[in-house]
Amino acid sequence: MATLPFPEIAKFVIVGGVNTCCSLSVIFFASAILGCSPYVANLLGYIVGVCFSYLMNRTWTFRSSRSHQAAIPRFLIVFAVSYACNLLTLHMLMDIIGEFPAQLAGAAIYVGVSFVGSRLFTFTDRRA
Repeated sequence: MATLPFPEIAKFVIVGGVNTCCSLSVIFFASAILGCSPYVANLLGYIVGVCFSYLMNRTWTFRSSRSHQAAIPRFLIVFAVSYACNLLTLHMLMDIIGEFPAQLAGAAIYVGVSFVGSRLFTFTDRRA
């Protein structure tokens, strides 16, 4: 029976927490200090977050040697699939359990799908 990769899971969660803080800091700075619209500020925060997440998970969480050329498209696919699963969960549960519990459930699904996709598809060092 396979065991869960607890060290990788812990690192992935830590990267996600730091990433959230960094992204929100960029969003608030861009909005409050630079005067960007909420949409531009959000976009800037997410750009920083996606880059930070990719680099930290590649180098620290999974210690991957897969080339950037091969890993970045895979990372973006995993990001898109994870986000779609998050939205689907939100849509399916919002009327049943309410908005905020559905948001939490969607976030949990996002983290799970993202971890599995990152570990088995994006940052695996096996040849594509």
